[in-house]
Amino acid sequence: MELIKHIAQIDKEGNLHINIKTNLPEGEVEISIKPKHTSKVKNKYMELSKFFGTIKFDVDGLEYQKKIRNEWR
Repeated sequence: MELIKHIAQIDKEGNLHINIKTNLPEGEVEISIKPKHTSKVKNKYMELSKFFGTIKFDVDGLEYQKKIRNEWR
């Protein structure tokens, strides 16, 4: 398998034009596109990794859960 790496520009209309001379035989190829700079693309998901971990709780979790559920009755 041969890997060809090329940096190209996308124009104002969003078109990507690629014209690369290769030694590959004629036929179908698969192309993957990885944006070089993604800072312009806003991530619609919030980064939650800062909330990972454990909390210190002075009450036994099972006892607390039973107490809270008993309040519903």
